[in-house]
Amino acid sequence: LTTPEPTRDVPVDWREVLPSVESLEIHIAESDPPLYFAEVVFKLPDGCGETYEHEESRSENTIIITATRLEAPYRQLHCTHLYSNHHFNFPLGTDFRSGETYTVHVNRATETFVAQ
Repeated sequence: LTTPEPTRDVPVDWREVLPSVESLEIHIAESDPPLYFAEVVFKLPDGCGETYEHEESRSENTIIITATRLEAPYRQLHCTHLYSNHHFNFPLGTDFRSGETYTVHVNRATETFVAQ
C-alpha cells in the first residue's frame, strides 16, 4: 500500500478525474493514542494515467478526502487498456474522541466509524 504523492501541476492536455472507489475501510493501528487511517482501493479503467494527488479537509466529525487521477489522452501514450485496482492508505491522525462517530468521505464513497 502506498501513500498518495503531493499535489503538482497538471501536464498540458491531461485531465484530472475522480477515480471510482472499489472499497473504503477504516483501520486503527495499535498505538497510544490510536492512529486511524483510511484504506482505499480505486478502480482504474486503464493504464493511461498517473497515480494520485489528494486534498483533505476536516470539519468536526467529518473528514473529506478528494483524490484525483491524472489521465493522458489515449493517443499520447502507449498504455494498457486493462482494468486494475490501486491501493492507498490515507492517514487520518490521532485526534479522535473515544465513543464518538466519525464519517470519512473519499470521492463518492462513505464510511463511518466509532473512535476507540
